[in-house]
Amino acid sequence: MGKPKRSGSGFSAANQTAPKQQVTKSSADHAAKEQQAVALINQGKLEEVEAIYRDLIKSGARNHAIYDNLAAISESKGEIKAAIEYLQISVGLNQRNPEAHYRIGKLHKATGNYSQAISSYKTALLSNNNDHRVLNSLGIALRLNGDPKQAALFIKQALAETPNRADYLNNLGNSLFDANEIEDAISAYRAAIHSNPELAMAHSGLGNAYFAQGKTYKAAESYRKGLEIQPHFSACLNNLGLALHDLGETEQALETYNKALELEPNYPEAIKNQAITLLIRGDYESGWKQYERRLDCQDRKVLNAKPSCPSGKEMRSPKTAGCL
Repeated sequence: MGKPKRSGSGFSAANQTAPKQQVTKSSADHAAKEQQAVALINQGKLEEVEAIYRDLIKSGARNHAIYDNLAAISESKGEIKAAIEYLQISVGLNQRNPEAHYRIGKLHKATGNYSQAISSYKTALLSNNNDHRVLNSLGIALRLNGDPKQAALFIKQALAETPNRADYLNNLGNSLFDANEIEDAISAYRAAIHSNPELAMAHSGLGNAYFAQGKTYKAAESYRKGLEIQPHFSACLNNLGLALHDLGETEQALETYNKALELEPNYPEAIKNQAITLLIRGDYESGWKQYERRLDCQDRKVLNAKPSCPSGKEMRSPKTAGCL
């Protein structure tokens, strides 16, 4: 495990020592142990940190930073439920702890619990309604929860705080696309690309928007630009395959689907699209075999919306930047 730093990694500093008239031997011992734990965090010795914090809790320590840091340790081990529980104790000890609410929101979103994520983000905003990170994350959660119009409003607020941020502009494009505001989505994706020409998902999103307008050649161009930047972008490969299929380039479409499936063998949309192309070409045996295989992969968890293309085939949006 690497060396986590307190800044930007979910870890909190220990509280300062209490005023002299309030200092007791017990509180001084607690403060010393908390400072020791912080030093160990910066050395990456998380097992020792965890042991110190558990001893502090047993001895009656009530510092919310202890629970913040136990949550960060749990998250680093993939123990999301435990991390949420620690953060909930933290906000119980310190109601004005917007960072903890923000982190709870991130964890709920990561597990697909978008309603709880939205609630946590909104609580975080009560203490600081201009926090662009929370505004952007709330927008993403709203979009994934099926409310892209409201999502776009919050992401625009985030952009008001940090103009021209490429990942936020891309997220805005995704929300506008899902809201069927295609021209506005195109403007947002173009702005994201202008801000960061190397943002592959913005090129892919722009391709999705062009595809939705029936501008298949321009869609293919955008997908190719995204793949020049990020060759292993499976969703972009799948969508390029769709565009090539519609342009009549079925052999290239099949090759592109194969590349997507080399990266994600159980990618149901690519399996289905490949099956359709094979069936249209008259390869019924291979086509039906792939189509049946797709049914076995349907329970694969896909967090993003799957917008319909003009041809009626299925297309998956890339994972949004800033999804926490």
